[in-house]
Formats: sequence, C-alpha cells, structure tokens
Amino acid sequence: MIEARLASIDIRISKNPLIQDLLKTGMARPYELHFKDGSTEQLGAMDVTTETAELIDNDGTPVPNVYVWGITTEGRHWLTNGSPIPSVNDVRLRMADMIANQMMTYSE
Repeated sequence: MIEARLASIDIRISKNPLIQDLLKTGMARPYELHFKDGSTEQLGAMDVTTETAELIDNDGTPVPNVYVWGITTEGRHWLTNGSPIPSVNDVRLRMADMIANQMMTYSE
C-alpha cells in the first residue's frame, strides 16, 4: 500500500516567500479555532472569509479584493486538494466561479 496524500499544510512554516511576506506584514494571519472554554488553536490554514474567500488580516479585517483559494486554506475550508467533480455542483467549482465573478464586477 502506498500512502498518497499531501503533507499537512502550515503557512506558519511555509517556505513560500509570498505567504511569509503576507504574514510578516500583517496582511494575513493563520486561521484559529475558538473553543467554548475560551481557548484557541491556530491551524496551518490561511484565514479567509467563508463567503468571499477574501484574505483576513491580523486585525481580523477582510482585505478587499485579495482572494485566497486552494491548498493554503485547507483547515479553514475542507477538501481543497481534491479534483473538482463536474456536474454535481462541486464546492470548489462554485468558489472559483464566485471569485471570478467578484473580480469581473469589481470597480473602485
């Protein structure tokens, strides 16, 4: 048997210079789970809004028109590393369509 899966994603230790710069400048933050007892647990996922996939900065404010979608959000969103399934209203395809629509309708 061969284990065929991706390693755990963790933006806090990523070697990607863009991700590290977003974290260092405060333009991005890791996603945190908040528990009933008041404790929190940081996950390795990048924090984004669930509705628009816009990046969330260190202050908890969505960064307008900066979208993050895919593997770096695994843990905030689930199954981002799978292949989209056509003809079944796949969440990955719906998110891609929603982001593209936002980008096409954006005006300052």
